Amino acid sequence: MKVGDLVRYRGRQSTDPPPPGSWGRSGLILELCMDRFREKFDEPAVEYVNHQGDFIIARQADLEVISESR
Repeated sequence: MKVGDLVRYRGRQSTDPPPPGSWGRSGLILELCMDRFREKFDEPAVEYVNHQGDFIIARQADLEVISESR
């Protein structure tokens, strides 16, 4: 994954909180970073912007690249 790639967030799982959520939606990567998604555990993360202009931070493991930037 790199800045400029188009990514899609994974589908909703039964253990996820109830909607609303970003499950299955796509966006453009703005930044690669680290973030804390679990207590005391930093993980590789991505900040991306979706088609509605919302900025989202997600675990890299929860994203798939659907189109790579050049």
